[in-house]
Amino acid sequence: MSTEALPVQTSPLDLVWVGDGAWVACDTRLADGDPLRVLAYLECKDHQVYVLRVRDQQDVCCYATLREALRVVAEGADSQLRAQPQNA
Repeated sequence: MSTEALPVQTSPLDLVWVGDGAWVACDTRLADGDPLRVLAYLECKDHQVYVLRVRDQQDVCCYATLREALRVVAEGADSQLRAQPQNA
């Protein structure tokens, strides 16, 4: 019997590591080639998480934890998805 934990997808986000303490947050509900898949650039530095959301705002926001930063990015992705017109 294996005691290895299986990953559980609990949000529409996928983090892609791009360097030391830096990630790109992507929306897994969109196709790999879709440029709207990229949601934000996150960087952990100086005991803070800096987030540049690339689709809905251009300023850098700062959060105390990675969990808080990811929650805000995921909420923004949900809002944007709801605002998009549905294809008939």
